[in-house]
Amino acid sequence: IINQYAFLKELKMCLHELSLVDDTMEAVGSPKKYQWLRKWIIRIIIGYIVYMFHQFATCIYTTFIIEDQNIIKNFDVICVSYLFNYGEYIYVLSVLIWGTILGYISFSFHQVNDRLHVLCSDLSENIAEYRKKDRSILVCQQIIEAEERKQYIWIIM
Repeated sequence: IINQYAFLKELKMCLHELSLVDDTMEAVGSPKKYQWLRKWIIRIIIGYIVYMFHQFATCIYTTFIIEDQNIIKNFDVICVSYLFNYGEYIYVLSVLIWGTILGYISFSFHQVNDRLHVLCSDLSENIAEYRKKDRSILVCQQIIEAEERKQYIWIIM
């Protein structure tokens, strides 16, 4: 129970930080994808619960059906086998959920990098256009200040 509390606390903290990243992404122009993340986490939890019960049923089958033991007398064996594997189930489930969250964060950072690349390329194009305009302004100022203006205009044309 203590492990679950720590896991849920870490999960809450990670989701809070993820919401900050998503708010930044939304400000840059990318939509939030919480529904995608939520659906994948639910799928992982359901799939792993099915896997866990399959493993549990296999354990019961091998213990009681194949070895012809009485299930009612050995109920404590069922509980012990479940408790013995409980830690493994929880840790694997938490690893799968964290892997999904980290994959989503990686996807978000790739989106941020793509957006920043587009913004930087637009900015560099604007700077290049500004420099061209700036050069033409400087040339015009030099021509106006020169004594032989007509000669400079002819050379530029």
